[in-house]
Amino acid sequence: MKGLGMVFWWLLITFGYCFGQTNQTPVTSPARRSSDDQQRENSRMSRNADSAFKDLHNNDIPQTFQKTPIEIMAQYIQPLYRKPGKKDLKDLIPAPNLLAQYDQFLKLENTGIFKLSGDITCAKNISVVAATESCASNTIPGGGTAFSFRANTHRILHLADLALEKDILKTDGVMQQGIMVSLGDIELDKVTADTAGLKFLMDFKPATTKEELQKNDQELSNGIKADGFIYRFGFYVDKNTTFALRSIAYRGKLIRSIKGVNYNEMDYDKRKDVLVVFRIIEKDQNGDITVLWKEIVRKDSPELKEN
Repeated sequence: MKGLGMVFWWLLITFGYCFGQTNQTPVTSPARRSSDDQQRENSRMSRNADSAFKDLHNNDIPQTFQKTPIEIMAQYIQPLYRKPGKKDLKDLIPAPNLLAQYDQFLKLENTGIFKLSGDITCAKNISVVAATESCASNTIPGGGTAFSFRANTHRILHLADLALEKDILKTDGVMQQGIMVSLGDIELDKVTADTAGLKFLMDFKPATTKEELQKNDQELSNGIKADGFIYRFGFYVDKNTTFALRSIAYRGKLIRSIKGVNYNEMDYDKRKDVLVVFRIIEKDQNGDITVLWKEIVRKDSPELKEN
């Protein structure tokens, strides 16, 4: 009996051990676990690499969607010739005391007041764009350094009647005959078409060809003496001095191209023949000047023909 009992207990222990081994959750060996993880990691890296390659490939493909001529006109061309608003000109508003001082004069017909910036670095032309941080916020065509009496607004330099550069007032727009003269210290409200110094400007005959225009430019660059005055393209800024300017903006065609779109720049400018007088009434510490002006004569300008 004792022998049979020991056999029974041995069988019971052996059966229990085998049953436990059969129901126990298999344990993966460290070597097997490392191999599976590596396969999953390799698969993930492969997918990432394929995605990155596709992104790189797509970036190398030229854009098939191009802007239409109308979109190019709206985005790149028209802004060059727009009239700046009050927000643009916030730093070029004439001082309140000057506006009050000349309030009665400014109520007269064909008069005005404006301020020109003495900082030429932000003057934007078609082929010149200042990229400095200070100029990024200067949205005025011409950077606020140039003005058109014909359009009564600030303009890009080569379409302006008057520009300020390094303390010099000049007039040298494209397809334009500009002539200036210093009349001395005389108040604007006293200047008429009969004032001394204006006769030469009134009688000046516009050029009819580009060759004639170039000849006039050469004479004016040297200065033309007449009636006791000197007529030329520009003068140094002189406060409390009145100047007269005749600006003949010839009609015609000047074809330009931006982003592959050709256009006639003269379609964006008011081409007129004007005679104005203006007076520098203030110059501040930054070199900015405030100009008071009135128009004497305005008429249609001639067309500039080929030679």
